[in-house]
Amino acid sequence: MPALTGCAPSATSAGSTGGKQVTLQVMYESNEVTPKIISDFETANPDVKISLIKNDNARLLSMLAAGQAPDLFEAVGVWDAPYWAARRKIEPLDSYLQKSSVLKVDDLNPVNDIWRFDGTKQGTGPYYGLCKDYSQDGTIWVNKTVLAKAGIALPSVEKPLSYDELLTIGRAATKKRGAQVETFGLGWFGTPRLLNLLPMVESMGGKLFSDDFTELDFTSDASLRALEWYWAVGKDALAPGPRAKQAQSDDALYAAGRVGAILAGYWFTGRLGEEKVRDTSYMLPAPQLGPTRVSPTYYGVGMVMSAESKNKDAAWRFMEYFLGGKPADERATAGWGLPGLKHLNDKLPQKQPYQQRSYVVQQHEAPYMKVLAFSPFATNGALQTVIDDKFAAALGSGDVRGFARTITSECNKLLAEGKAQVS
Repeated sequence: MPALTGCAPSATSAGSTGGKQVTLQVMYESNEVTPKIISDFETANPDVKISLIKNDNARLLSMLAAGQAPDLFEAVGVWDAPYWAARRKIEPLDSYLQKSSVLKVDDLNPVNDIWRFDGTKQGTGPYYGLCKDYSQDGTIWVNKTVLAKAGIALPSVEKPLSYDELLTIGRAATKKRGAQVETFGLGWFGTPRLLNLLPMVESMGGKLFSDDFTELDFTSDASLRALEWYWAVGKDALAPGPRAKQAQSDDALYAAGRVGAILAGYWFTGRLGEEKVRDTSYMLPAPQLGPTRVSPTYYGVGMVMSAESKNKDAAWRFMEYFLGGKPADERATAGWGLPGLKHLNDKLPQKQPYQQRSYVVQQHEAPYMKVLAFSPFATNGALQTVIDDKFAAALGSGDVRGFARTITSECNKLLAEGKAQVS
């Protein structure tokens, strides 16, 4: 049978196994690297077998520590790229990119700069991975019906709201019956999220990480302004959080018509595809705390190659197929995220009105994409756990400055431990 598009061996790796069959261990979500994707790849590449391992961070850490890392694994570009590159656990891809006829540097969307690391800072240097897809995750989605019931007009789809304006919307749209919240004005804003604090502070001309990424500072004026905003949301339970815990996730509450505005990127287009609320949903630009408009990705999920892989050429072949072949085409048309490759940008869905609306907003949002470099010395998960653990108790005390000092100290302990591991 003819080779599948984007699936045939490239000039980079053709014959790289010398005719000997090899098995690649791939750790990824099974709803992403599907049996069909594996079957199609193996049919076109009979010298390579794929052994899929369920994506499991604890198992990955154990495998990496034991020197038995999978050949390829799922990673989040925003924090995994600098973290694993600094520890020399993932392979730089530039030599493969230079020779590839499938994945070309000049076809990479700018978001892929999150996978670059020069040994000190993210955003420059070699590529250590590539995006499967991404969103500019600071954008929000609003349910026009929920807002209308609260007497709120649909905000502009072109001009970003200020965070003060968003807070006003959150207060007006939140409806309570006694201690029970029936409708939340906001969603996914219930706890200060480091990934959202970074652009909030950046928009005010500040920064959270020190220049050498060894410290975080939540006590600056800009940082305190951002924390105070979250404090107001959490204190009055305007979003699910410590004072209004919910059995359902925030996106499920939104789909049920119980949230007015939710923090979500373009990927929410796909999430709403089967929901009735899609017809009254509008994507809006990322709100701004300060005068500078910035709209980064908070994740950028993709794929990396283990530096320990003994089958790197075969592994690259699978990366080419998964990230640049038929699966990439299909992901782009589904609307669950923006493509990592420029030539796929025009394949985003625009058949339905809600798809058309989000497509237009995304085109206006794209110029404000920026890499906000993350520290290589700790993962987002570890730092966010500190914030989450301290926030609930701090809400009760009402001491936002004390909270800022505490999380600064605790996060900096983690960063110091991580630096010691890398040095």
